[in-house]
Amino acid sequence: MSTATSLKDDIEQPIVWLDKVLEFGAMAAKTLAIPMAGIAVFLIIWAAAAQSVKTSLGQFPGPAMVMEQFVSLYDEHVSERTKEQAFYERQEKRNAARVAEDPSYVPKIRAYTGKETFLDQIFTSLKTVASGFLLAAAIAIPLGIAIGLNKTLNSAVNPIIQVFKPVSPLAWLPLVTILVSALYVSPDPMVAKSFIVSMITVTLCCLWPMVINTSVGVASIDDDLVNVSKVLR
Repeated sequence: MSTATSLKDDIEQPIVWLDKVLEFGAMAAKTLAIPMAGIAVFLIIWAAAAQSVKTSLGQFPGPAMVMEQFVSLYDEHVSERTKEQAFYERQEKRNAARVAEDPSYVPKIRAYTGKETFLDQIFTSLKTVASGFLLAAAIAIPLGIAIGLNKTLNSAVNPIIQVFKPVSPLAWLPLVTILVSALYVSPDPMVAKSFIVSMITVTLCCLWPMVINTSVGVASIDDDLVNVSKVLR
């Protein structure tokens, strides 16, 4: 009897394991299939619509044309990076030759001034947005907590927030540019002035919604929980 039971268990264990694998596979396929189907439908609609849209500037780009341009831009990026590498290699060779002739010579490395590619611009944009968002979070979260916990401070600051919240980034940009140009003056700046302007503009755009959401979230906390936290401090 025990032998039969053992054989039955040995047979059922692989079956259970196989069922779990199949269940996981079906779940994964369903999770991936639905988004992929949505993307495929979108691409089909895009390609069909692009064929029928023609303007004075040419035909509306479809997926194939966009992919072609992406490959072209990527090849341009690779070519530019190759030029940059060759530029620095030539400098190293010249400096090595000068040092060999004159040991007292101090080598100079000049920065590559080639054009930025689209990948460089994407990275710059991501870095700018991330920096502005983090700066806004560092300011807005403590301020929002303070506003949410203090009704008097909330009453004092809320009108100011409501005034500045709807201001467009296009309105902030010239003001920030003027201030940064006047205050950030250095013959050899560590950070480009354009980056500072863009980062502060992003910060101002993120600041007000973040302050409001944080203060509302803190203000909605039950007073009993706040009192308990004060006791346990």
